[in-house]
Amino acid sequence: MKKTIDLLNEVVELGFDRERALRDIDACLDQILGIDEETGDRPSPLTEEKIEDELYNDILDGFKAEKEMNEFARESHNDFLDGLQL
Repeated sequence: MKKTIDLLNEVVELGFDRERALRDIDACLDQILGIDEETGDRPSPLTEEKIEDELYNDILDGFKAEKEMNEFARESHNDFLDGLQL
């Protein structure tokens, strides 16, 4: 089991905006783990919440894939612009 706050910190280290990463992680966990119907929150605060290693890694891999796609798109765009300058 790993802490959700550690996942957030790893995602931020990848270069994602902290607030956006928090919203995305929170939405993912709400969908997978569910939320408390009375309060609308998950049972544990983010700093204490622990999730299975597999889920942690799946979410982290999703952010890594998004980062790679963004980098590829940026490189492709730059290559396209370089081609226009010929």
